[in-house]
Amino acid sequence: MLKSLHIGRYVAKREDLRALAGFLEAIGFERFPGSDERAAIFSAPVGMLSVNALPTEYPAEVRDRLKDVNRLIVLEVTNPDDVFDIAEKRKLKVLADSTVKKTGERSFSLELPGEIIVTVHGKPESKPAGLDGELRAKGKRFGIVVSRFNAFITERLLQGALDGLRRLGARAHDIVIMRVPGSFELPVAARMMAQTGKYDAIINLGCLLRGETAHYDVIVNECAIPSRNASSQALL
Repeated sequence: MLKSLHIGRYVAKREDLRALAGFLEAIGFERFPGSDERAAIFSAPVGMLSVNALPTEYPAEVRDRLKDVNRLIVLEVTNPDDVFDIAEKRKLKVLADSTVKKTGERSFSLELPGEIIVTVHGKPESKPAGLDGELRAKGKRFGIVVSRFNAFITERLLQGALDGLRRLGARAHDIVIMRVPGSFELPVAARMMAQTGKYDAIINLGCLLRGETAHYDVIVNECAIPSRNASSQALL
């Protein structure tokens, strides 16, 4: 018999509606097509109806506000910390905030625009253990091949690469820069540097912009994919 559950809330000002809708979208609600400045309809992955006794452990301010249940929205989220950060950035008032040390579950209440109270609760999702590499460039030698064509992009890429290497400990005299006419020459130049055996890594920096002709496809197939032709194979 039951088809759907729709809980409506009214706000007095349209600017409150826009702010409220922005917050709901930011934390993952999906807006239905057809929403406008007068009404915004949202859906959540799972909808539930809960009936609860007012918790005695809630602060008095929260208990007074929750007496009018028409103003209350309860949300369960996968990572409450992320939602809390979004609320802080939007300068929403935090009415209560607590965490269960044993389980890590966090629950907090916010005052949304339009005098609507939302209680957010959830337990941060556990992430599988991962392996992180320790990046160190100290004592290593690097060769950088840079295309002169589209220099307004490649020179910025070069500065970014140099900054990254220096932050990881590479010294200026351990970095050699070779400039070539365009991206087509990158593989050959990289191969020449690699064959010297002087470098621990070769970095190629080029820029191809897709246009109306086949120029992009012709060049990218030669410089971005190792060719079967031994004369144009390169360490990329």
